[in-house]
Parts: sequence; structure tokens; C-alpha cells
Amino acid sequence: MKENKVKKQRYEVIGTLNNNGVVAKDELNKEVILLGKGIGFKRKAGDVIENPGKNINAIVWKRIQGRMYCRGLILSF
Repeated sequence: MKENKVKKQRYEVIGTLNNNGVVAKDELNKEVILLGKGIGFKRKAGDVIENPGKNINAIVWKRIQGRMYCRGLILSF
């Protein structure tokens, strides 16, 4: 039988956008935006989100000369 191994994800919150979005850093210190129902509820800078759950999307951003550019959707849990 195949075992279902789920890679653990860990994000540190930089700030909240609203109840459904947060700006965070992943384990490689890349800035990401996590979007999903209630992901930002009662979150503060410095909080850690481990294994965000189902229906959460992570979008990677790259900063070039002070501007933010979307690098695309990387995860859909």
C-alpha cells in the first residue's frame, strides 16, 4: 500500500491583508501570500502557520527594485 506522505509547510506571518489573506515568509525566506477562508483571522506578525490546510493557495512574489512581481501560484493545499 502507498503511504500518503504530506510535506509539512511552515510559514511565518509578516502581516495580514484581511481575514482571508496573509503575507508570510516560507522556510526559504521567500515572501508568499496565503489566500483562503479565514487564514488571516486573529493572525499577527510573527505568528507561525504550519500545514495551512485544504483550499489554501500560496502565491510567490519577487521584489525587483522595490516593486513586487507575481511569480505565480505555487501551492494549492
